[in-house]
Amino acid sequence: MKKVVSRTDNFKPDPLLQNGTATVSDYRKSGYDRGHLAPAADMAWSEISMHESFYFSNISPQIPAFNRGVWKRLEEQVRNWVNDTTTLFITTGPVLKDSLPCIGTGVSIPKAYYKALLSVSKSGNIKSIAFILENASSTAPLINFALSVDSLENLTGLDFFYALPDEMEKRIESELCIPCWFKE
Repeated sequence: MKKVVSRTDNFKPDPLLQNGTATVSDYRKSGYDRGHLAPAADMAWSEISMHESFYFSNISPQIPAFNRGVWKRLEEQVRNWVNDTTTLFITTGPVLKDSLPCIGTGVSIPKAYYKALLSVSKSGNIKSIAFILENASSTAPLINFALSVDSLENLTGLDFFYALPDEMEKRIESELCIPCWFKE
């Protein structure tokens, strides 16, 4: 979380993608922001990380009021949680479905985005929380978008923290302890 470099805003195709990628022209006059999945602000610790955070493989079409509003608030909240824990695993992405509308040359516009978090404290306490946010403007509190990791897995079809021992994974992913995350 230590800032060493400044934001670059140099969006570019990911050179590791063989089958094509989005481009700046796909977003031009589309009405959508080039929204980061892993935030550029989280990559300020390294020039390489900052550079790579602008690959289109980390970018997705987001409604401007979403990207600059509720999504940004969630990113900032996650950064606050990073300061409160020993280790925080963060997974994030778009919720993809068949027949999504597109911009440019076929860049899908997700209807929603998710984050799933797994925190390990210095004392060894483990907790999880997940969020799903519609790609739309919202002033609702972040707590309104919280759900258990199990619930998010059911909605997305993804298995987030599969490397945990099965019994631990089952217990931690099924719990949603709002007061464990949102302190008054």
